[in-house]
Amino acid sequence: MKKILVLVMLCISMNVFSQNIPNASFENWVNNGPFLTPEAWAGNGSLIQSGFSHSGDFSIQLSVDTLTNMQTSTIDTIAPNAYTGAQTMGPPQPGASVGGYAFTASPDSLIGWVKYTSIEGDGFRIIVELSRWDTVFASRSIIATAFYSDFVTIDDFTRFAIPLEYSSSETPDTAFIQIESANMQSKHIGTTLWVDDLDFTFGNTAVNNIEMSKLVNVFPNPAHDILTVETNTLTNGDIISVYNIQGQLLLQQSILQSKMEINISMLSKGIYILKIQNEEVNIAKRFIKE
Repeated sequence: MKKILVLVMLCISMNVFSQNIPNASFENWVNNGPFLTPEAWAGNGSLIQSGFSHSGDFSIQLSVDTLTNMQTSTIDTIAPNAYTGAQTMGPPQPGASVGGYAFTASPDSLIGWVKYTSIEGDGFRIIVELSRWDTVFASRSIIATAFYSDFVTIDDFTRFAIPLEYSSSETPDTAFIQIESANMQSKHIGTTLWVDDLDFTFGNTAVNNIEMSKLVNVFPNPAHDILTVETNTLTNGDIISVYNIQGQLLLQQSILQSKMEINISMLSKGIYILKIQNEEVNIAKRFIKE
């Protein structure tokens, strides 16, 4: 009986381990030419093994710095980014997608610890994407997304938690995480991001968010000046928020009735995220402003 119990616990622990984020505490580093890089991660710019950490010996540090462009002989300002897996192109096998790793779970949130020095309002971003390879359409289908960003200095390692927004109830085959130290349009030398101890949390709210998301209709999409939100599932006083893809909050409006209009005429053309949140659900809808 004890042997059976030990075997069951071992199988459970192996399954949980398989769903973890590889090298999530950035303790393991490998030689990549003249540089060290965190094991199971790749990136652009300088990825630094930092002795400043939330726990353990190391964290990953991404500092905006200059680099000489060998083709043009100019000095470019580089905002480093890091992402899970290896950057590859072409049709992936299940779980081996662009910058991703094998993953078949449905977590509620990504949690972790960050420390940030922001120069002249630079902002960082952490992105999560769960996806599945669609053999019929030979393309990757997005299952869930999440992003977290901030634009102020964070003096000490601070915990963050970002909920995943599910658009499908299918099982993913791949997880992708990307860390960006600064916006490509706003990057100043000295801006520095430290990240440590990433982890997924699990529960049952992801299922609730999927079902609730189906009951919220956002149209037209693409939209010009007016975006209509229609739902009978949320209550007056819940907040609708509109973010750009950098994670900046642009608009907020209280829900006053089941069908309401949002004036988006002041927004530039592009992709935006509409979020509706209360104590029970966290719904996100993407829309395009034309």
